[in-house]
Order: sequence, then structure tokens, then C-alpha cells
Amino acid sequence: MKRHPALQPFSRDHNVGLVLARSLQTAPDNGARHEVARKLLEAWDVELKDHFSEEERLLGPLASEGMAERLRHEHRVIAEWIEAFRTTGEYGTTATVGTLLHDHIRWEERELFPAIEASATEEDLERLARETDGLEARRHDSPLAPRRGELMDRRASQVVDLAGLARAASSSGPAWGCATDDLNGTLVRWAEGEGVAAHVNDVVDVMMVGVEGRGIVVVDGRTEAMTPGALLVIPKGAERSVAAETTPFAYLNIHLKRTLQLSGAAMRPSRR
Repeated sequence: MKRHPALQPFSRDHNVGLVLARSLQTAPDNGARHEVARKLLEAWDVELKDHFSEEERLLGPLASEGMAERLRHEHRVIAEWIEAFRTTGEYGTTATVGTLLHDHIRWEERELFPAIEASATEEDLERLARETDGLEARRHDSPLAPRRGELMDRRASQVVDLAGLARAASSSGPAWGCATDDLNGTLVRWAEGEGVAAHVNDVVDVMMVGVEGRGIVVVDGRTEAMTPGALLVIPKGAERSVAAETTPFAYLNIHLKRTLQLSGAAMRPSRR
């Protein structure tokens, strides 16, 4: 399953965490356990502590109450083990800590992240993307993943097949997104009969570009048909709603990189 771009910086952190967890689990002797514990403490100070804090701050409000509590609890348990390494200098339990870290990351990737992708609104994910852009920028020169900055720079210059992404998406809602210092872009995909309830964006003008299929957009009572290549500018302060007439119906929203504050109905999938 392709992870939503807003969550991908956390997943890239997880790649580092899984390598570290494996090293903790397989260290064969006291010398190796001492070395891998030293690397764990370094990773904690450089990135892991920040990763835990940002997940709780950004993902906790988007998760169910039970999942948010589990997130905080598992972070707390792992952090206590790591600090125990620092204060006691005893490293005989590295395998236990490695298993805790591995299982926690797998739970996030297999359960927490998919749940957030399924329940978060378009605006939730746009706000999250703006925040995780900052996380990604802090990791550009990561000593734990030296090629991460190079890969980030390469991705920033890639051409994207929006229609292909829309057709390949298996669920409704945001299917892809990108952000620069000035702009946010989000590809949104709906099935026939789905869409976005009427709402008002008072903060930014939005440019909507049709990508795939056909849909109806109502702006301040005016009905517009959206098809591939059609462009509609929705001024801030206007009420808008979206309804898909085909499966899929997909469009690209582009706007200045500012926090959206919506009045009216939340932008969750709605059916006519």
C-alpha cells in the first residue's frame, strides 16, 4: 500500500528504526551489545526522541482515542528503556528493546497509519503535510541515513502522473500531495456518488484542475462541470461542494501554503 505523502517522512524515519531494532535484536555478545546500545543512544538524541514527540503532537489528534493512548504508552516504555541504558550502563537487555521498537514500528505502519489515512479529512492531511515537511527538512543531512537528503532532492524534481495515481488509488480522499515553500498541491479522488459537503475556506484562493473522470462543483450556488483539463479558481470566502459523477473522479487542488480554517461542514467524504 502506498503511504500518503504527509506520513512518508515518519515512514522514512521508521526505515532507520527497523535497521536499528534488528541490530539490537541480533547483537551476539557483550561487546556488540555495548556498541549497538551506544548507537541507540546517539539515534535517540539525534532523531528518535524528536520522532516520538512529533508523532504524538501531529498524529495523536488524528488517531482514535485508543490508538493515541497506545502510541503514547509504547513511546513511554521504549523511552524508559533507552534512558535506563544511559543511566545504568547495563546493556544486557538490548534484544528486548529491539523487539519493542520493531513491534511498535510495525504496529504504526500496519494499523495506525492506515487508520489515519482512512479517517482524516483532506484539510487534516494538508496540515499534516505542512508539518511533516519540517520534519523532512530536519532529516536532510541525517547522520543516520546519509542518502536521505539526496533522495529528497531527487523526488522534488520528479514529474508525476496524476491520472495514473488517480486510477491506481484504491480508496477515496487525498491520493497524493506535494508541498514547496510557497505552495500546496493535493490530488483528491472520489468514487461515483461521493464528494465533499458544502464548506467555506476563508483563508486562501484554491485552483482546482480536473484530472480524471467527471464531477460537479458548486461554488456559491453556481454549478460547474469538472472534466480532465478543466480549471476552476475558487476564491476564498466562497462556499463550495464537490460531487463525483464517475468512478474515479479526481482533481488537483493548488493553493498558497497557509493553514486552512474552514467553516461549515467538515470536508469528509459525503454521498449524494
